[in-house]
Amino acid sequence: MRAHHELHIDHTFDDLAIPDWQQARAVRAVAAAASDADDCRLMLEALGLVAEDGIPAQRDGSSR
Repeated sequence: MRAHHELHIDHTFDDLAIPDWQQARAVRAVAAAASDADDCRLMLEALGLVAEDGIPAQRDGSSR
C-alpha cells in the first residue's frame, strides 16, 4: 500500500501537441525565473524542454 502523500500517474502527456510558440514562451519564462544556468537546465529538463526551444526561428534570413 502506498503512503497517502505519494502521487501515482498512469498516463503521460507525450501525445499532446504543444505549439512551438507556447514552448518558446515557456522556455523564456523558465530562463527568467532561474537563478543560474544549472537551475535553468534542471527546470527545463523537468518540463521536457531544452533551451533551444526558446530561440525563435529567423524570419527572412536578412539582418538589420
